[in-house]
Amino acid sequence: MKALNKIMRWVVGSSLMYGPLVSALPLADFYAGAYQWRPDFSGELQVQSGGVDDELDLKDDLGLSSSNTNVFMLGLEHPVVFLPDIQIRYTALKTDSSELVNKSFEYGGQTFSGSEVIETDSDLTHTDYSLYWGLPVPMTRLNLGATLRHFSGSLELTGQTSNVSESQDLNLFLPLAYARAEVDLPVIPLQLGAEVHGILYGGSYLADVNLYANLVFTVALLDIGLTAGYRTFNIDLDSKDFGGEDDDLSFKTRIQGLYAGVTLHI
Repeated sequence: MKALNKIMRWVVGSSLMYGPLVSALPLADFYAGAYQWRPDFSGELQVQSGGVDDELDLKDDLGLSSSNTNVFMLGLEHPVVFLPDIQIRYTALKTDSSELVNKSFEYGGQTFSGSEVIETDSDLTHTDYSLYWGLPVPMTRLNLGATLRHFSGSLELTGQTSNVSESQDLNLFLPLAYARAEVDLPVIPLQLGAEVHGILYGGSYLADVNLYANLVFTVALLDIGLTAGYRTFNIDLDSKDFGGEDDDLSFKTRIQGLYAGVTLHI
């Protein structure tokens, strides 16, 4: 309940802040949204073992599990054909765990001995800056464009017994293709949609798929939506493919789960 109240305050506050500006722009539409996502983690972290490449399972070895993740979004759409519409989305994707790891390994140049409880702090927080254009497709709102995703996080491991600690950063900008399709159901004010971000480059790939339903109510000049959906985030990242350093974070993970929240459209 506290998380939902926080989300509602953020969405309403954003609308009050930007609403007068948008109303001054003829035929421009402003939207804001926020939701709470509770994803599960799976995948592998690249480490060294005995001088050769090895992996730690994020869930089975390190114990990473579901966590409450807040997502906030702002967008502006306008009728100027040659200028793109804009969307900014922030995902605070953090979780931590403590798990007994039975094998020794090297991570970021530090050696962790076997049979030690490892504390893991994972931060895959990212911000999406999307530019897109709406296409004239009958019965459907179809948007195509590009996204620049900024990861600003890290993954830190700490041995409880040895007190050995090492963190690898994830501070990268990834260019992504962007697409969103949305339809309105007849009779009832329900919108069904799908949103996709993705890239395949070098030895890395990212696919972020969001399927959702949005039930809309009109109050005064506001369209208020109760939204729910399922987001799947798959990434296999070698940081060096995007200009990262040798000691930057490289990993493979799948993060997926249900979410619910609210949207406001002016």
